[in-house]
Parts: sequence; C-alpha cells; structure tokens
Amino acid sequence: MRTLLLSALLVATTACSSTGGEAPTRTPTLVAVAPQDFLGEVVCADAPGAARRMVVTFFDLGTAEEPADPFALPSTVLSDGGAYRPLSCLQPAATGFVIPGHRYDAEVDVYDRTDVHALGPGGRTLVRDSTGEYVPPRWSTSCGRNLAGSPAEGPVTAAYYLTRYVHGCGKLVAGSDTPTAIRVGIGTALGDLTCGTDAGMVEHFDAHRLGAAPATQSAGCGDSATFSDLTPDQSYDFEVFAFESGASSPRWGTTCFRKAQAGATLDAGCDPLTEDSSIRVPSSVVSATLGISCSDISEVTGLLDGSDKKTVPCGGDLRFDGLAAAAHDVTVTTRKTDGSPGPIALCSATTMPGVVRDASCTAVQ
Repeated sequence: MRTLLLSALLVATTACSSTGGEAPTRTPTLVAVAPQDFLGEVVCADAPGAARRMVVTFFDLGTAEEPADPFALPSTVLSDGGAYRPLSCLQPAATGFVIPGHRYDAEVDVYDRTDVHALGPGGRTLVRDSTGEYVPPRWSTSCGRNLAGSPAEGPVTAAYYLTRYVHGCGKLVAGSDTPTAIRVGIGTALGDLTCGTDAGMVEHFDAHRLGAAPATQSAGCGDSATFSDLTPDQSYDFEVFAFESGASSPRWGTTCFRKAQAGATLDAGCDPLTEDSSIRVPSSVVSATLGISCSDISEVTGLLDGSDKKTVPCGGDLRFDGLAAAAHDVTVTTRKTDGSPGPIALCSATTMPGVVRDASCTAVQ
C-alpha cells in the first residue's frame, strides 16, 4: 500500500502546470545527495582504486509530528540496455519517490569499479557483469543522521516543486585492500614528440621518485611506471628522462608531481618534455659557502661558463635556463653594502634535460 501511495505522489509532484495556451512546465519534487558532501579525501576518477560508481538509498522517516520506522525507497540505479547501473560519483543522486512534508535520510554505497549492475530496478545489491557474483561496496556512509550536529545535518524535509539535499554525511574512509600508488606516464608530456624507435622518437623513459626514499623505474614510451606503498596525503615529485632507441643518455626530460590518495592509484601530472636544462645557485648555498649574510652583502652576480651574466639582490637565487645538458660552471661574485667587492665562490653542476639542478660551491681564496 505504501509503495502505491509513493508512486501516486510521484505522479502528483511532477504534474504539469500551465496557464492559458502556454506549454506545460514540469517542476519535480526531489530529495538528493551530492557527492561533495561525502567523498571527503576519496577521489572520484577513472583510475584504479578510485571511486567510480555509487548507489544511494533514501529512507522515508515520516513527518516530524508523526515519525515512522525508516522505509527504504528504490535505490538510484539507471536502466542501461536492459541492465540497471549505479550512478557516476561525479553527479548528484536524487529520487522523486517522496512525499512533501516527510523527512528523509540516505545511505550511500560507493564502488571502485564499473563492471557491475543491480539485480533489478531500484535494487541496491550489485553483482559483477561477467560472473553474477555479489560485489560489496568499497566504501559506505550515511547522510542526514548526524543528530548530534546542527539541524542542517539531520534529515531533510521534502517540499513541493523543490530539490532538497540531504547533508550531514559521514566522510568515506578508504579501505586497505588496494595500494596507495602514483602512476607516472609521459603520454600527456610528449607534445610534438612521438613514441617509436627511429631517431627523434621516444623509445622508453626512466622515472625517479625524489625525497627521503628515492626509487627509479623504467617503462616503454606508451607504458607507465607505478610507485606503490606511498604515504597518503603526501606529495611526491618525480624526475623523468626520455631516451631514443639505443641511447645511453636521455635526450629529453621533465618533472611530474602528485599527492598520494589512500587506497587509490592516481596519475601524476607532468610538464612537457624538453631538451633544455637549468642550473640554480641557491642563495643559502652561497651564504653558507662564503660565510656572509645580507646585512653585509647587497647583491650577488653569477657568470655562467664565462659568458652569461646575471645579478640578483642578496637573498635571491641565481638561475640559468635553456641550457644544454652538460657540466656547467658559475663564478659567483658579491658586492658589499658599502659598494666594495665581496668574497667570490666557484659553483658547478651537471645538468639533465627537463630539470633544474642545484649547484655546489667552494670559496675562492
């Protein structure tokens, strides 16, 4: 009986309204849940271990004056060629099987896969497409049940011709059955370059993870290198060097970056590959080498390989870009605050394509 009543009210709340000869306008009465209210630190993306699909089940709780035991409404699955699929976790989920004046909360099941379907229309249980085996949700949470919080975090009351969102969702907690990893590939960094074995083509690349626990992996041009067992919420930097077929030294390079997400394998973002390199002479290195401070020194000048000259105020880093990957020398001179010459340092670094190398320095007696 209650199901029939809900169906009738769904028709009523989406009924047409019109005046005169105008075309009718349909304004539905809905209750909804938005992913941003529960995803938290879990990423919704087309990547292994990330959230991909969700099923939301709303519960009718009756009115505030006449509360009722929770009554589950049909879950949010969509008909797709005869199958009933969960929704993308990128979009809100809503139901029109609501009664204005009644209160609603929700339960959310989130999956890290797309090869699943519900057993029937409005079904909450999902099974694998290929085998029909039951697939449990990777994450679950509820919304509108934070009764200890503000009223906005409790159940929401449906209202005619409005979409009311259920808030107060618990954050999803990532499981531990999939690794926390970052995948490094150069597909988006190739630019005008192509993969291949001919001269001028990229045959393979090396990816170096920087930091306290460095690691290196190699992969073909069209493949990727995956770094696992990472610390969630920690940012990781990578240097990537691309090689021509048969080459022992890289011709191109770039840097990549990504913040690790618990239980997900995410793709690193990379700058375009380039043959150019850079050298930097940090002010901290110059100060430590020469035993100076900016209370004594007004400016620092660097002469790269005897030809390229740059001057920066004391405290600034000297940087030279667009260099060939090779060994480079920088002669660093200083000027005191009274205008007289200060101490001198000789700095050097061997650069690599696509990355910045910090120079090491020695004082010139």
